[in-house]
Amino acid sequence: MPKSTAGSNQGDSHDTCVICLSSVTERAITSPCNHYTFDFVCLVSWLKQRSTCPL
Repeated sequence: MPKSTAGSNQGDSHDTCVICLSSVTERAITSPCNHYTFDFVCLVSWLKQRSTCPL
C-alpha cells in the first residue's frame, strides 16, 4: 500500500519516478519493500493493474 510522504526529507526533491520517468512531485513508498522512487499518482495507477512493487 502506498504511503504519501510529501514534504519529507527522504531522498532528493529532483528524483525521477521509475514508472513515468518524470520528476517526483508527491513521493510514495511501497510496503513492505520500502522503495521510494515513485510519484504517488503513478504508484496508485500501477497498483490498480498489478499488486507488486514496480521495482
